[in-house]
Formats: sequence, structure tokens, C-alpha cells
Amino acid sequence: MAEIGKHVKPVERARDEPAAASARTVAACLAVSVAIVALICLVQVPKYAMPDDFMQDLYARGAYLDTPGFLMLYSLVGFSAPISWLYALLPAVPWYPVALLGLIAISFAAVGVTAVSARVPAPLKVFLAGALALCEVMATVYLTYTIVAFIACAAGVVLVLRRAAFCRPQGFRASDVLAFALIVEGFSLRPESGAAALVLFVPFLVWALACNRNARTMAFAVGVVAAMGLSYAAGQVAWRITPGWEEFQQTFKAAQAVADYPVVDYEDVQQVAPELSQTDVDMIYEFIFVDADTYSLETFQALDGVVEGYGLATMLAGMVARVSFTAFAFGLLVVLAATAGFICAARRLPAGACAVAWAIPALALAEFLLIFLRARLKIHVFLPVFIVALFALVVCCLIPARRGGDPRAERPLGVFLGRVVPAAGVLAYAAVLGLLWVTYVRPLQASLGNELTANTVAYLASHEDQLVLFTNTQGIVMNDDIFSFDAWQQPDNAVFIGGYEYYTPSWETFLAREGLTRDGFLLNLIDNDDMVTASYPEQAELIATYLSEHSGQTVEAERVETLGETTSGDEDVCIWRYRAA
Repeated sequence: MAEIGKHVKPVERARDEPAAASARTVAACLAVSVAIVALICLVQVPKYAMPDDFMQDLYARGAYLDTPGFLMLYSLVGFSAPISWLYALLPAVPWYPVALLGLIAISFAAVGVTAVSARVPAPLKVFLAGALALCEVMATVYLTYTIVAFIACAAGVVLVLRRAAFCRPQGFRASDVLAFALIVEGFSLRPESGAAALVLFVPFLVWALACNRNARTMAFAVGVVAAMGLSYAAGQVAWRITPGWEEFQQTFKAAQAVADYPVVDYEDVQQVAPELSQTDVDMIYEFIFVDADTYSLETFQALDGVVEGYGLATMLAGMVARVSFTAFAFGLLVVLAATAGFICAARRLPAGACAVAWAIPALALAEFLLIFLRARLKIHVFLPVFIVALFALVVCCLIPARRGGDPRAERPLGVFLGRVVPAAGVLAYAAVLGLLWVTYVRPLQASLGNELTANTVAYLASHEDQLVLFTNTQGIVMNDDIFSFDAWQQPDNAVFIGGYEYYTPSWETFLAREGLTRDGFLLNLIDNDDMVTASYPEQAELIATYLSEHSGQTVEAERVETLGETTSGDEDVCIWRYRAA
């Protein structure tokens, strides 16, 4: 902090507050952001990128196992309650996807206003506008609540920083209401995303402490933390006092601490949970831990003690296993570093301000490495860090110029910085979009036409008296674009096995309806023609082994019908029954 203060002595430490953006600028940015989202939906309606979003949608509208409520699996009450109430008021409106798309449009409009109203050279404005537009396309075509939560929370922080990071804010503006609304809704949508987004803005807090220390700025900083803290507290209270949800958070977190981390060595498992077999452990990582007597809260808490959450060996193994993904991830960092360099060069920033700009890609690198340490090589985690880092770099355009002005800042940028670099920069962001489209979006959209879904729907319709357990294969039946899915109704005989829904009122509704319990739930599959699974062959064999171990009989998986191949064409999904030999 002292070092930054040393380098920024020539810089104004509390300049005049920037004027509010003109209505024309706000309207233009909002119109462009809405147009991007609308055009994408008109050309090709997106499909949710992750299975969790389908479940979020079902819970939001009370359609999962026909159990209305106002809480959701992965979102706090600050987001879930308003959406649920809107569904209750106007159920025909697809509120969940509309909310995600609306947050994207408003967030990018807010950051766009910040970029185009900054006092920076025109080529830099054009580059940032192009980069933001391309990132908005990325977030829309690869739509998932994780990315939206990052973006919304970050956009709110950008608006706060515009007001308070580099000056002593005066009064309260309408933009402050929007800023804190975005922070609350983004954080409530997915708290982990909101917290990770906030980390990328830490350099501006350091700047404010070193160069712009005043009570009002600190009040805004405290307000951001308080908004997140209150949202989190409200969510925890809501889960703990709502009937049917009382044990959800504790059990969900205990199970997640095992299932979402690298596979535990069985020798370590034997030390803390000797009652578990290798098969029992394998079932955890297939997310088939429905049986409460085998997979209790105490069991998961014991296993948590031997889970290696972050490890260098895990990181290196993940990098080697997916070299192309690792190269893509580090390519994103190169683009961010180049963006930081262009901003520093175009604005001719002093050393202290450059340190702030360069700290942002450095923090993005740190977050990437943490993800690698957990072996969570998922694009929906890396991509939002990249986008939010761009948001943070936009804020660097607001860092005040030298006191009295810098004569160099008035000079034209020249051909290289004024034309070549902005064009190359936009092409770099376009390349990221192209790789995202080819690698992830196009296969995702192609899956909408897979005959596997039609065959599955037909099987469910022709076997209404048979419970079909989808063992982490529910994506084959929940396979619609975001708007069509919002009208989808879960068939009564379709039961999803593979997640954390077991600990919610929806499962209580289902169990009461069928006269079942979660103790030994899977044992009901043995010699029961009224209960089958929709599984991959490897899953069916694993389940048969599990049933053999827990029933004391020799159980074999019997293929009843092949529903079809997955989009990648490398695996069949079949209907299986289980027979005792």
C-alpha cells in the first residue's frame, strides 16, 4: 500500500466526482445490450449450459416433483423468493430465464456506460465496447446461473467503484440503487460466484486506502460487504426455518465437500469410514448417494477429513489430462494481460496506476490456479473470471490523470496504439468467442435434436406405472431450450437420482406419494418390474454391485431397452432392471 502511495503522489487523491452519465448514453448502452440478448434468442434460443440450471428452473416454479416453494437449491432467498413469487403471480411468463438474460443485459449496459463515459482515447473506448459486446455474446450463448452471478455482482461493484474509488462521493444517486441491487441479486444467485468476483476488485480497495481515504468511500466499501453478508445471512436463516429445508444446507455442504472434490483414495476412506466399500465410494462420485442409511451426514463429515481439497499433484494431473483446455485457460490470461497493457499504454498511466491494472490479470491467474488445484476444469468457472477481470480493467479507465494534466495524454496514440492494437484486441476476444462456440456451444445446441430425448419421453409415456430412476442421466429428458423448458412438466414416473435434491421437501413429497423412504431406497430395484433405471452400462454394473453388497444376494443388471446414444456418440443410455440370481 505504501509503495502504491509513493508512486501516485502526483495523482489527485480526491478529485471531483464524475458527472452522472447522460440519459442518452445510458439509453444507448442499454439498447445495445438488450439487442444483443434479443438477437441471440431470435436466431437460436440458448440451452442451459449446466444441468444445475434445469433444476434451478424447476425449483423456481415449483415444478420439481410438484412441490411449490420459495427456496432453491443453489440460490439464496434474495433471488429465489422474488422469482418464485413472480411465478405464482404470472406462471405463464418464463421468469427464471428472463431473470438471467435480464441480469446479463443490465450488467453489460452498466459496465458499457462506465467504459464509454470514461475520459480515455477514442480507440480505447472502441476496443472496450467491442470486447464487452463479445463477452456479452459469450455469456448469453453459454447461459448458466454461475456465469450470470459473477457478472451481475461484478457490474454492481463497478458502479460502486465509479462513484467512490477515486473521489469523495457526494450524496446518493439512482445508480447506487442499481449497484447494490445487482450486488444483492448476483450474490444471492450464487454466493460462491459473487465472492470470487469481488476478489478481482481488491486492487481498487488498496488504491482507495492509499490514495482516497475518506469516510464516504469507506462507507461504500463497507456497504458492499454488508450487502453480501446480509444476503448470505438471510439465505441461511430461510433454509434453516423453512419446513422441509431445515437440514438441507448442512447435509448438502457435507456431501458437496466430498462429491465435488478429487476422488479420495480408498485406503484413506477405510481409516475414517471402514463400513464403506469401494463400490460405496464409487457411487458417491456418480452422485448416486440417495440411500440415507449408507450415506448419512456423519459419513460425509468423516470423509471430509480425508478429502484433499487443494493439491499440487491434483493441479498437475488436471493440466496434463486436458492440455488443450489448459492452453485455452492460459490463453485467456494472455488476452487479459494484453488488455491491461493496452489500457496502461493508451492512458499513459503512472507506475502506481499500472500496478493496479496489472494486479487484475495476476488475480485472475490466482483464481485459475485455485480452480486447477481442485481439478475443477469447467469452462463455466473459468469464463466468468475472464469476463469479470475485463470489467475490473474497465474501472482502470477511471483512475485519475496526473495533477494538472499529463501533456503526453493529449497526444494522438499513433497508428500502432490507435488502430493496430484495438483491432487486434477485438479479434482476440472474437477468437475466444469462436473457440467457445466450436468447443462448447455448438455441441450443446446440437444435443437439442438428439433422438435419445424423444425415445426417452416415449418410454416414460408408455410405462406410466413404472418408476424410472435417472441416475445422473436426467439431461436426456430435460433437453429443451431455455424457454421451452420453462413450460416442461416433469412426468410423474421420472425420478432424478444424481444431485442434492434428496435433502429438500420435493423428495419428501415424492417419498410420501410412493410410500418409500430413503433408507435402502435403491434396494427396491431388486426383482421389481415397477422400478428401473435409465443408466449408462457402467453405471448399471456399479448399481448391480452395490445392490449385491447391500442385499447379500447376487444381483445382475438386465438391459430392457436401449434408448439411444448420447450426442457425442460414445455411450448408450439404456433402461435396466435388476434381478437376483
